[in-house]
Amino acid sequence: MYKFSKNGILRLVDNAMIPIDNQNSDYQSYLIWVEQGGQTQESDKEEVYIPNEVTKFQGKSALLHFGLLKKTEDLILNSDEITKLAWADVVTFRRDSPLLLNIANALELTKKQIDDLFIYAETVK
Repeated sequence: MYKFSKNGILRLVDNAMIPIDNQNSDYQSYLIWVEQGGQTQESDKEEVYIPNEVTKFQGKSALLHFGLLKKTEDLILNSDEITKLAWADVVTFRRDSPLLLNIANALELTKKQIDDLFIYAETVK
């Protein structure tokens, strides 16, 4: 089964996002499935945009808002020198950065908690 999404077609069996691209073999398989009578589910009415990058100020503000800033700073304080340097010099927080992934792992944050941090961070101006 498949579901429409603002980013393409979501294959529900494995949550793979399929781009709308006639050269893509997954998209071609989807089109065959539709031709054979498959019914694509409608997208969620309110898909939430989750940013991939926020400024350092926005990120630290989100950590403060969720009560995680002190824990994060304590974690950094007890880290190796390269981690301290990265934290001090980072300009933006990117979801895929090793620094952020290591911090999230050490704080045992779920994907949803990371999403919530980034969503909130983007509202900070």
